[in-house]
Amino acid sequence: MVLLAETGARLAEIVGLRRVDCYVEASTPYIHIIAHASRSIKTAHSERKVPLTPRALQGLQRALKLSEGDAYVFPRYTSDEGCKATHASNTLNDWLKSRKIAPTAHGMRHGMRDLLRAAEAPQDIVEQLQGWGKVSQSSKYGAGHSLETLLRWLSKAVV
Repeated sequence: MVLLAETGARLAEIVGLRRVDCYVEASTPYIHIIAHASRSIKTAHSERKVPLTPRALQGLQRALKLSEGDAYVFPRYTSDEGCKATHASNTLNDWLKSRKIAPTAHGMRHGMRDLLRAAEAPQDIVEQLQGWGKVSQSSKYGAGHSLETLLRWLSKAVV
């Protein structure tokens, strides 16, 4: 749940993570959202590196420990046969409803957009974090923002 809430990633991007997509020992820990045989990504812009806030890192480390010995971080929902993001969505949405929490799992992605807006994050930061297409021609040039810069904006958003 915290990975969804504090990365703004799509549910399929999170439940489809492979262990090799997780860089918890990096100087700025991050997940690499990339297409692979068991889970595609929505668009070409969706491939990206998303830094982890301290809570997201803690959640990922726990998930990695629980899935030790498996290639996938969430083997209940992803295997070599594919990613069952709809199953994960149904499970999470039922859990949210049982606790009378209004947003859906996908609503957390929209919530992160609102948090980034409230933190006055520049549009190109938002686009890079959430894997959206570039709005302006000039934002298409260069390598994009560093993980440190992206983490600074995520941290401002989730205070």
